[in-house]
Amino acid sequence: MPTTTLASSASTTSTIAGVTICMALAYISVILRFLSRRVGRLTVGSDDYTIVLALVSFALTEAFRTANFVAGNDDCVVHPCAHWYIAIST
Repeated sequence: MPTTTLASSASTTSTIAGVTICMALAYISVILRFLSRRVGRLTVGSDDYTIVLALVSFALTEAFRTANFVAGNDDCVVHPCAHWYIAIST
């Protein structure tokens, strides 16, 4: 079992903070897009649903990656070409 050092603890904290900030900005952007569609009385199209699908996919991927990073699986990466974000150990 790997030992936790101060440097790896700080790295984990900054990684989680960065992911949290990016996720918050992504959710705010999507919410504002849907609000602007509603205020402008525009229909919600397939591009809007695609953005929501991408946001959910991004959220699940980052949650998986962060959980592996916190667990000490630093060598576990998510292959960008995988259809369902298959974890590949490098």
